[in-house]
Amino acid sequence: MEDFYSNNRKSLLCPMTTKTRAEGAPVKYAITVDYTYRQKSSYATNEYILDNIFSSGEAVGPGSHYCVSPKLPNANNVPVMGDSALWIRSKPDPNDSPPEYDGHGLTGTKGHIDIMRVFSIYRHDGAINMLFMDWSVRKVGLKELWTLKWHRSYDTAGPWTRAGGVQPKNWPEWMRSFKDY
Repeated sequence: MEDFYSNNRKSLLCPMTTKTRAEGAPVKYAITVDYTYRQKSSYATNEYILDNIFSSGEAVGPGSHYCVSPKLPNANNVPVMGDSALWIRSKPDPNDSPPEYDGHGLTGTKGHIDIMRVFSIYRHDGAINMLFMDWSVRKVGLKELWTLKWHRSYDTAGPWTRAGGVQPKNWPEWMRSFKDY
């Protein structure tokens, strides 16, 4: 996806991001650079929407997590890309912990990285802008991120949702006043 948009650099940047962190921008408003330091963006993509091919050349089968068609049921709830603190291909998990503070970044234990943290940034008043599989764009509350259908078997009632039993006190203090989902 990045290759498709790389010829139009402005489409890779949120209008609220104008500088990189090296140029003094805070994490929530920073433009990030890829590992080659040639591409810049302020969005991350949902890797689960990619038409992924394993290194063996075998295509991902119908039983996989991958969502590759805009004709999916509820395509308006399947993220394609959104505002982020890093420009990466992400694979969010319903068990990803929220960041302890705005700009906390990626951390994890036992081989698990809490990738949802790259999207959990206070860029648009407790929300981020997100593009969905039906090609709609809308504002998404930071706590709402855990309720989206990131992949076919993603648990939208996971532990960080009201349906999964999360309580307001369970959220980091900086997120407690945000709308619950």
